[in-house]
Amino acid sequence: MNLKRAMFEKIEQNSIKVNANNEEVYLKKSKVGGWHVIHPPININSVEEATDENGIINWRKVKWDRLALVFGSKSNAIATAVIGTLTILLAIGTRQIIVSFNSTMGNPIVQSCLQQAGIVIPTIS
Repeated sequence: MNLKRAMFEKIEQNSIKVNANNEEVYLKKSKVGGWHVIHPPININSVEEATDENGIINWRKVKWDRLALVFGSKSNAIATAVIGTLTILLAIGTRQIIVSFNSTMGNPIVQSCLQQAGIVIPTIS
């Protein structure tokens, strides 16, 4: 069975289609309460374009919605980008602190002061 067809049928079966502001949205009843929007991984417009006059869908013409397929929705993609950027910046900042610590500890004047005080500090690599 075609994966696109199976996903489309499951979404059609387990949700309702609502027209909101001239945009077709799928809503599903949550187990916790209320409704939430489903972002199908299949481009719904391509399903309509691939449907002939007899109502038969040519699934080879149906396109994937890559953003919804990978991230689930546009808001999830934005959240992933923000969290990823913060994680990268945190890693860069931590690396800069370690490099600064090692360069300070490698200074001969600092080493001399530490030796005179009897303090042994290992370097971080």
